[in-house]
Amino acid sequence: MTIPEASSQPARATKPEELRQTFEALAELLSRHRGDRRVFLELLGVKGAQGALRVKVDVSQRVRPSETLKAEVERICGAGSVELR
Repeated sequence: MTIPEASSQPARATKPEELRQTFEALAELLSRHRGDRRVFLELLGVKGAQGALRVKVDVSQRVRPSETLKAEVERICGAGSVELR
């Protein structure tokens, strides 16, 4: 996940249910930190014969960046998964 103009490590989910739960948790979190900054998600698929699938998504929800938001995103997606700039 990327908070405005940030780079990140993608969240890891190996099963569809894990991915759904991650998105639901992120959606709820972002709704509590509404603001004017854009949010981007980066999804990295399983590496196969053709290489890894990488998808970047611009989320319609905008947020107010803060250290609290960063910590909560990292709780969901893992340490180092977001960097605020």
